[in-house]
Amino acid sequence: MIGDGLSNSAKVPDVSAKQGKRLELRAPNQAPVQTERVIRWIFTAILVGCVFSLAFSAQTSSAAEFWPVLAVALAISGASLFAGGLLGFIFGLPRSLQSDGANTSSQSAEGTNQVGKAVRSYVSNTNLEQISDWLTKILVGVGLTQLMAVPSLVRSFMSFVSPGLGGYSDSGVFAILISLYYAASGFLLVYLWTRRYVAFEFHQGDLEDRVRNLENQKHTDGLAWELVQRQLHPDVDAEPVNEQDLADVIKGASPITRNQIFKQIQDIVADFWGKSANLNQVSRTVPILKALAQNDTDDQNDEYHGYLGVGLAVQVPADWAGSLRELNATIDSGGYAADFAVYRYYRALSMIGLDKNFAANQPSDPPVAKTIYDDLKLVVRDATWAPFVPDNETLKKWAETNKMSLPTTAGT
Repeated sequence: MIGDGLSNSAKVPDVSAKQGKRLELRAPNQAPVQTERVIRWIFTAILVGCVFSLAFSAQTSSAAEFWPVLAVALAISGASLFAGGLLGFIFGLPRSLQSDGANTSSQSAEGTNQVGKAVRSYVSNTNLEQISDWLTKILVGVGLTQLMAVPSLVRSFMSFVSPGLGGYSDSGVFAILISLYYAASGFLLVYLWTRRYVAFEFHQGDLEDRVRNLENQKHTDGLAWELVQRQLHPDVDAEPVNEQDLADVIKGASPITRNQIFKQIQDIVADFWGKSANLNQVSRTVPILKALAQNDTDDQNDEYHGYLGVGLAVQVPADWAGSLRELNATIDSGGYAADFAVYRYYRALSMIGLDKNFAANQPSDPPVAKTIYDDLKLVVRDATWAPFVPDNETLKKWAETNKMSLPTTAGT
């Protein structure tokens, strides 16, 4: 497993501070005293409602009549309590603050943290919230459109339940009153409970997920950093880094860690241009750059592809086709790095390396020659890279074969 070699002494950059303050789980806070008091009052009201049912049933003439009437009264009370509670849950269900698309995927997304297939990041499932929202709108809408039918519906209900409550003159009225009483009690009870305790449980679950994801991300970042160091500075007796493992772990690394890895590669390549680094070390950056470019699915960092193109050009043997592909991707993107002299310099060399005419000591086709020459004209405008053009033997030979002079800072 690629995680088995993660040592405690590895110099892993501390990215947790940059990703945000560490989330700490706290014990559930006690509900406010007023909320608890209201909930106790509602429970008391529910018990008082049972006394009402007993009092109503007491008007019956015999025990054989008393118990069926009481059962029906309690059944109506329970059904109303349940219906009111269901409405209270629907109206009281908290909604999470989520943004669509980019932010969701950035947690995605940005967001999708993965080492192989072992580490994943999820966002909260909001199906229940959406259903609650839909039902709330439907109930309010239907209720408003059916206001005129309410009196007839109430009369129908009174006629329906009156026989079960003994058929007295006040049976229908009692059924309506006890239904409203328990529906309101159930609504308030479950609404308050949902707003207070369910909201806390949702929040607590989100906090736990975020802390778990941060811990997983920290481990993944540490593993990515260690594999990169092993790739750049291998020990003689150490097992070579598997390129697929390297790609998998960099895919799961955070953007901060990827940028730190890329900054290290930039320093290595800059040393190479300054003649203080060896070619072998630059070649070792190629698998890392491949992983960075491969996982840059949104093409947010053109320089991943640009540096990969440079690495493929300077490695031994050079991969001219791969270098040209990556450098074209950077230059054609039109981003801020498109006109960097280094990319134009190595694109010219890659095109020459792939030119069959040049390999046969023949002049390049006019379109190819023009592209190479235009790139070199841009290179010589850069004070750092201008000296590289006249000193390169391949470029001098190409100019001689094509019977032209290399461009200079004067633009000739």
